[in-house]
Amino acid sequence: MVTWLYNKRQRWFPAFVKNVFWVEMSTTQRSKGINVFFDGYVNLRTTLKQFVEHYENALRDKVEKERQTDFAFCNSHIPCISRYSMEKQFQNAYTIVKFKEFQEEMKAGIHCGISLNKKSGSNLEFEV
Repeated sequence: MVTWLYNKRQRWFPAFVKNVFWVEMSTTQRSKGINVFFDGYVNLRTTLKQFVEHYENALRDKVEKERQTDFAFCNSHIPCISRYSMEKQFQNAYTIVKFKEFQEEMKAGIHCGISLNKKSGSNLEFEV
């Protein structure tokens, strides 16, 4: 009975997580994320009691890492590469890593030529 149920897990597992928002992550990505979270804290021989203790330690360490990241973010500054107010807004709102990603995208698009291709009523078509 248990083997049959386990073999059908791809059908019943989604029912348990259907109300959980996963930001477009696949089940494999979520599993890898959980493995990384517990890496160094638990192993195959960890008892349930030890798991609870290690889980608390893992959470404590995660919170501390987040605090350190927040501190580093608040105490560092990456200059803007343009004069666009949009970039300044992102600089103030994003983490350093996300702001760098945004800047890379901005660099890629900043040198694009844009011209109006076609106008039809309120619809505008541009060529980049």
